Amino acid sequence: MGVVMKIVISAGDINGIGLEIFYKAMLHKKWEGVEFTLVVSANTLKNYFDLMEFEYDFDLIQIIIGDNTIDIDPVFEAPQIDFGKVTIESGRHAVASLEKATGLLQSGFANAIVTLPISKEACQITNWNYPGHTEFFAEKFNSDYMMVLTNLRLYVALATIHIPISKVTEKITKELLIEKVQMLDKTLRVDIGIATPKIAVLGLNPHAGENGHIGNEENIIINPAIAELKANGYEVEGAYAADGFFAAKQYHAFDGVLAMYHDQGLIPLKMLAFPGGVNFTAGLPVIRTSPDHGTAFAIAGQDVASAKSLIDSIELAEKIYSNRKK
Repeated sequence: MGVVMKIVISAGDINGIGLEIFYKAMLHKKWEGVEFTLVVSANTLKNYFDLMEFEYDFDLIQIIIGDNTIDIDPVFEAPQIDFGKVTIESGRHAVASLEKATGLLQSGFANAIVTLPISKEACQITNWNYPGHTEFFAEKFNSDYMMVLTNLRLYVALATIHIPISKVTEKITKELLIEKVQMLDKTLRVDIGIATPKIAVLGLNPHAGENGHIGNEENIIINPAIAELKANGYEVEGAYAADGFFAAKQYHAFDGVLAMYHDQGLIPLKMLAFPGGVNFTAGLPVIRTSPDHGTAFAIAGQDVASAKSLIDSIELAEKIYSNRKK
């Protein structure tokens, strides 16, 4: 089978588990129809794999892992590996890799990018001024965006992302929720291939406000947004009390869920997806996926990390690429 898509991989933080799970994902199977380019310091990659006692063949411009040959696009910073540590050197390498990989995506060289986990702290001490990957890509592509987490069955989107919990309420507006549901609906139709997506909207307050007794955002913002969406033909229901919605497994009746803030949506989805799961940036003109976990410094260098989330990320990138071509 010939190459049908090119995926560029940014290296993430070399003191975490990113390169470990990359190795394991490449060992997992022969990735038919996909050509990978890993943006990384060749010397640092070799050092990482040697420390982990991984088997590979390497010639500085390509690396062979199992049945897969991966191109290396070099980053000319070569930090020493210090597993589990936040260092400015690893932050510089992570930023350089991400910037170069994004350039390959912008140029049309690659069809998708899969980002390995960064340490935001390490990146930010290099003056990389983004809350995370999601906001970085939104700026680079001057695009509306939405963070979506998935176990490849349920797609959980966030109305607000990396902001303090004290600022969530002021950000939640009727207009924002309508925009986010419309974006989630389009993503589920175009990228995932669901003809008529069914979307649940969670409440903001405990018990979805108890009809105004524990906060009134549901009555004055969330429910009116849902009513307007329904009037315009969207299959959307809510507002649901978040705890009961997940505990009673009501999510089985839906394709997508819109959560009001980061942890409200991500905690249950990560529990459902573990050890897999994907972070997907919806709304971009390009395809960007990522494992739904971080650098896992606590287990870095121990050869115990699961590659399931990265495998899911690659498979979702393939699926989105195929559906967008249609």
